[in-house]
Amino acid sequence: MSEAPKKKRSTFIRLIALILPYKGLILFSLICMVGFNIFTAAPVYYAKDIVDGIVYGGKPELKQYFLVGLGLIIVFGLKGLFFFGQNYTIGYLVQRLITKLRQRLFNHMVGLSFSFFSKAKTGDLVSRFTNDLNVFQNTLVIGVTGPFRDIPRFFMLLGIMFYRSWELSLVTLIIIPATLLFIHIFGLRNKKAVSDRQISFSELSTLVIETITGIRVVKAFGMEEYEKERINKASEELYSNHMRSIIIDSYSTPVIQVIGASAGATIVVYGGYLIIHGVITPGTSPPSS
Repeated sequence: MSEAPKKKRSTFIRLIALILPYKGLILFSLICMVGFNIFTAAPVYYAKDIVDGIVYGGKPELKQYFLVGLGLIIVFGLKGLFFFGQNYTIGYLVQRLITKLRQRLFNHMVGLSFSFFSKAKTGDLVSRFTNDLNVFQNTLVIGVTGPFRDIPRFFMLLGIMFYRSWELSLVTLIIIPATLLFIHIFGLRNKKAVSDRQISFSELSTLVIETITGIRVVKAFGMEEYEKERINKASEELYSNHMRSIIIDSYSTPVIQVIGASAGATIVVYGGYLIIHGVITPGTSPPSS
């Protein structure tokens, strides 16, 4: 087995060891995620019955509207409570893990030999203590908790879609891959921009710290202009990498929104065609025989 898979497995095992003491909190968070997904899917599932009841149910009574409104308040209220539960517990867990890792990292760094510190860049060490832990925090929130929260909800909503109208569901599934492809491309570009930005920040931090700690030497040899030039160059590099991230974010969002709007327009037009020809009802479900 190559070293890379072994390293990944070792990192994963250590991460599990850090998380295990909070298994009760994780279980509570998973319950909240399930509740949130259920109450997210519920309005979608019952939307057909509500719409068809209004359209085909004859003259509706005020009581019906009252019950629908009350039901929406209850559903979204419970959805909000479950969201708060999952969001708070995940946030608490992630912050506790980051705090532990930060403490362990500092304790480990302090125990290293003097030769290590003489070879390592100060800015590099500071960057690992700050930026790298922030990246790890984002990875935990998005990469670990995201699938447990989003994938079950996706399949629940997908199941409801196919149950209500397989025709519209197929149209949606044809469009989704294009959207995911663009998101993947933009994600890779943004990942590289963020990585370059962190490297630039580390280099700038190193230069600033080295200049300040060695200011006597700088002034003794009249190297102020040289140090200014180095800092200015590093600052411009950091600026360029920041702007790359901003540009990617700025054009990726509109492109994805246009793709989403095109998908919505296609579904509206095709759905209207199916309604006109009696294949589905306005509530997006095959009419009963």
